[in-house]
Amino acid sequence: MGAFKGIIPPVLTTFDSEGKIDEKRYLNLIDFLSKKVHGLFVYGTYGSGPLMTVNERKSRNLQ
Repeated sequence: MGAFKGIIPPVLTTFDSEGKIDEKRYLNLIDFLSKKVHGLFVYGTYGSGPLMTVNERKSRNLQ
């Protein structure tokens, strides 16, 4: 595996008022960031990954 290079920010996971992932806001954020950086770090500490269930993380995998 090669070295990571460039700007790779952690992506915040957006939630609605019921605590569910807000898909529309999340995808809008991904779209915005992907045009300006070299990669994305999703579901890390800033993305609330540790607070999400395994199924929530798996169901939101981006291709």
